[in-house]
Parts: sequence; structure tokens; C-alpha cells
Amino acid sequence: MTSYPGDGSGWRQLAWSGLLFSAPATWAPVAVGRRHLLLADEAGPVFEVKWWPGRRRLQPEKERQRLLAAWRRARRQAEPWPWPPAWRGQDRWQTAGFAWQDGTRAGWGGVILCHKTRTALLVQFLTPAGQPAPSTLAARLLASLSVGDRDRSLWSLYDIRAELPAGWILRQSRFDAGVFRLRLAAGRRHLFLWRWGLAAERLAAAGGLAAFAGQELGIPAAAWQGSDGVLAWQRPPRPWWQRLLDRRPVPAQARLWQLPAADRILAARLDGPDLPPAEFLSLCQGYGLV
Repeated sequence: MTSYPGDGSGWRQLAWSGLLFSAPATWAPVAVGRRHLLLADEAGPVFEVKWWPGRRRLQPEKERQRLLAAWRRARRQAEPWPWPPAWRGQDRWQTAGFAWQDGTRAGWGGVILCHKTRTALLVQFLTPAGQPAPSTLAARLLASLSVGDRDRSLWSLYDIRAELPAGWILRQSRFDAGVFRLRLAAGRRHLFLWRWGLAAERLAAAGGLAAFAGQELGIPAAAWQGSDGVLAWQRPPRPWWQRLLDRRPVPAQARLWQLPAADRILAARLDGPDLPPAEFLSLCQGYGLV
């Protein structure tokens, strides 16, 4: 329900599973894992990052040697590379740099151990073979990179952004053409976030917003309440014995809203124990478009 404008600099903020950094707005994710992002521009992949919390005993130099050996077996030219002073990034980083190239691509990066958050990272900037490392751009990106923010759960990829209270952990994500879905968990509660493109076309095919909500969220169209492009649903009270029979979390609260100017539909559904209406509304208000 929130709109998050860009900063006007041609860069945008990305956040995923505890990782936060800024990158050129022309870079888009082409591969997304629980703790893996690969970004590309029109010419191809440009930046890759993987990260592993709780790896305080990792030794970057040894991990670099393992990577170099694997790349050499794959017939890549790979060697240690001095980490540039300008790529200092956040404080308390222990780094081991590397460089590699094959017939068409080249990469510069390193293995990083962040002592402050006890997180290990592998980062690399990718260019066509024969081009130099993108030093200025890399320095700016790494200066913005941080991991392990425990005060909030922030998720921002493509055109969506969700800022939630601390404790929500990503369990599943799926980014299909026109349809995004995230599933997060906090204790016994599961929060589903959706984003649909081509909203006008989808609503016309479904027969209206309530019918669309019934099809997509598994809640009958007649059960939704609201108007002006915003629908809400609350699970009716149930006896205690019925709650004991639940083998898995069942829907408790849901909200769906249309953004006509962006031709998008967003929705949130909470499964498991319900929340006070104001708290669930706050979760929904933290979810919006960039």
C-alpha cells in the first residue's frame, strides 16, 4: 500500500534475506535464490553475490584457493588478485580477491568475511573478456553493501518492496512473468505477498476484484469486504477444538488492493494465528511498489 520512489540518481536499493546494497537501476535480477543474486543489464550478467550467515570461522584465503582450483579445472584462467583499497566496503571486512576469465567473460571479486555480522560473502563483478574491472562503480556498490540488519526485515527486488518487523524469514519466492509471490514465516505465522501485472486485463477476465481475489487467494469472493479498489477479509471466530484439528496454518487475514496507475494488484495473506487488525494493516502498509 506504500509507494517507494527512487532517489533520482539512476541507482536503486536492493534488499534480500538480510543483504542490502545499491546498484544501477538498469541492472535487473536474472537469478534469485534464498541467499544468491545475479544481476544483469542488456549486455549480460554484471554482478553476482552469495552470502552465508554464521560463518565466522571461514578463512577467505582458503575459500579463494578452492574456487581458483575449481575454475582452473573448468579451463578458466584464474588467479589471486589484490583487493583494491577503494573497494573497502564496510568496516571489519577480511577479504581475499580473485580474477578470472574465459573466452568470453571475465570476473573480478573476492571472498569476504564480515567480522561484525559473522557473515561470509562471495562477490564478483562481470564484464566481457578484455575489459577492465569496473573500479568506480564497484567501489560505490560495495560502500553501500551491508548484511545482518536485525532491526527489520527488508525485501526489495524488481518493482516490489516489503519492510516488515524483525523476525520474518524468507521461506519461498517465485518470480514468474507478471506474477511474483513471497512466503515469509515468523514462528507459527506465514505471510504471503503477491504482485500481479496487467491488472486491468486480469480483472476483466476474472469479472472484478472480488472474483479475482477469490480465484487467487483461495477465499470465496462473497467473503471479501471493501470498495475503491481495496478488499479485506478476516477469518470468522472458531471454537478451540477446531483449531486443535488444524494440521497446517490456515488463512486468518487477507488484504488485496489495486494500483490502477501502475496497472498492478498487490495482496497479502496471513496464515496461522491471527494478529490484531491494526498490526496486520501495518504489515500491509509496509508492502508496495518501488
